[in-house]
Amino acid sequence: MKQLEAGKYEIWDADKKGVRPAEWRDMAVLLRAPSGKAEIYAKEFQRAGVPLVVERGGFYDHSEILDLLSLLQLLDNPLQDVPAIAVLRSPLVGLSLDELAQIRLAAKGVHFWTALNRAQNAECGMRNETVQKIMGFLDHFRRWRQLARQASLSQCLESVLAETHYADWLLARPRGAQRRANVERFLSLVQKFDQFQRQGLFRFLKFIKAHARPGWNRTSRRSRTKTPCG
Repeated sequence: MKQLEAGKYEIWDADKKGVRPAEWRDMAVLLRAPSGKAEIYAKEFQRAGVPLVVERGGFYDHSEILDLLSLLQLLDNPLQDVPAIAVLRSPLVGLSLDELAQIRLAAKGVHFWTALNRAQNAECGMRNETVQKIMGFLDHFRRWRQLARQASLSQCLESVLAETHYADWLLARPRGAQRRANVERFLSLVQKFDQFQRQGLFRFLKFIKAHARPGWNRTSRRSRTKTPCG
């Protein structure tokens, strides 16, 4: 694979209707029984300096993609407890389980989003560190939601990644390069949706739901392991 990429082996590009040098994104490794093998391949490819994206249970099952999808769901409708808690617990915000419990206990019987906004008030008794996290996130959230509504979804997501340094955080984690490549692939998908659809956040989430439905991309016995876009 390195020889193909370095040697600029020419392939046919159906979109451009012509030949071009092969790139990492054109290459794939198919495994009949991926269980227990995908991780080994990922480590060996990383050691060899070959970028790799491993699709274990479907692209949309990766934790970094779930983080971003939860945020987009929240931007579409903040009154959803499951996405709200997922985002607040994720590295995008970084609240601890204890902090989430304090927010809930301070305002029972309401949507978690309502409880979160109330937690800024001094009478709730939150620690200053927690309040600062909440206020910072809510300030970002208002700007991101405005971008999603008035600009484009891709601009919104680019702002999220830039302001949270989420992609950089991923690089410091296990399989960081692969996980960051997943985020870049997701951003590329959003950019393409903006270009050809321009129907907004709700339509995008509906599009994702149709492609990431339970069991989708899990019925095949083969696992597709491929390199990210160059």
